[in-house]
Amino acid sequence: MMCMMGVVVIFMYLVVKFKHDCDLFMNYFNLMCDNISHMMVILSVWVMLMILLSIISCNMSDSFFLKVIVITLMISLMGVFFSTDYIMFYIMFELSLVVTFVLILGYGYQPERMQAGMYMVLYTMFGSLPLLMVFIYMKLIFGGNMMMVSLMVSESFISVLMIVFSLIAFLVKLPVFILHLWLPKAHVEAPVMGSMILAAVLLKLGGYGIVRVLLVVSNMSSWLMSMMSMWCILGGVVLSVMCLRQYDIKLLIALSSVVHMSILVGGLLTQNSWGINGSINIMLGHGFCSSAMFYISNVCYSRVNSRNMNIMKGVYSIVPSLSLFWFLLVMGNMSAPPSLSLFGEIMVIISLVNWSMIYMILLGMMVFFVGAYSLLMFMLSQHGKSSVLGSSYFMMNNCEMNVCVMHLIPLYLFFFICSDIQFF
Repeated sequence: MMCMMGVVVIFMYLVVKFKHDCDLFMNYFNLMCDNISHMMVILSVWVMLMILLSIISCNMSDSFFLKVIVITLMISLMGVFFSTDYIMFYIMFELSLVVTFVLILGYGYQPERMQAGMYMVLYTMFGSLPLLMVFIYMKLIFGGNMMMVSLMVSESFISVLMIVFSLIAFLVKLPVFILHLWLPKAHVEAPVMGSMILAAVLLKLGGYGIVRVLLVVSNMSSWLMSMMSMWCILGGVVLSVMCLRQYDIKLLIALSSVVHMSILVGGLLTQNSWGINGSINIMLGHGFCSSAMFYISNVCYSRVNSRNMNIMKGVYSIVPSLSLFWFLLVMGNMSAPPSLSLFGEIMVIISLVNWSMIYMILLGMMVFFVGAYSLLMFMLSQHGKSSVLGSSYFMMNNCEMNVCVMHLIPLYLFFFICSDIQFF
């Protein structure tokens, strides 16, 4: 309980400091902190603390090594969010991949974790190599400080190619439709800590990178951005329909993350204030919500040893407290008020529709299907007659309840804090 109170105090200090200094910008020793970096650090610190609590609740035998991995990952994330040097940014960006790869291979549940790890490495590595070439070129031309330059982008083939190379690396990391094939495999085979890290923080590295690229090339013509945005939104609609046919709850949550990332990227590529601010709000809301959903799905898995929602069903009649947490998280996943993502999605939808009326139909379909599969997931897993395996449910322990509550606090509290903050 004292640990939980300490975490809340630290969190409230970071939030209050951010609230009263929302024009924050510091640059020392090739390290930088602005509004976006500060908010990403708050998200990372909070989720890492929840991961440490989840390690305690899972009673891991080699918990010391897991804590070392989490701390190493935290250092790499700080390097990404604070760095202004191209090469240092890239090294820290890829170091987070190595740590996650170790988690999947070392602590995955099935032999298929080898294939999942290789998929993740191949997709992200080959996606990042063009980004490395762009960074080396820009370091030679502009020097090492990437956040302090304003790259005058022309309509030449080389300039467009550099932007595409930069964006593809981050789109693979998010990921978006077609580039997402590694993510469901990684989530399904990863332990609960790996899934929480992937969903809450590592996917946001892609969004953070896109924000930084767009700040540098803000005078780029919109034809390329409109094509990429349409691709992301169409992919989000397709994946939201696919979610309706999933029975593996972990796979459903993973595909749901890709759907939310599609909306996020669409907002970023509009390159206007509403789109970017809304996307950052979605980043934060999805980070807290998806991490909690993967954790609570693992709580159910630890009882019934299955991820199939037909076997999990009947939780409401056996463990009402667990069902309450599920309900609050499902509401957050579909951006129901007062969840953090609500304002973000409204801002992104307005921004995209203002860009082109075609998006109104696509976004309307996506919002409908997101609500449909979120409610379907809740009904299949919580209602109905309990199966034979489901009868093994027992009450949540204090540590599990603390982790769930500590995810819900920022998910719903930030609604009242971030609604009037301009990140960009």
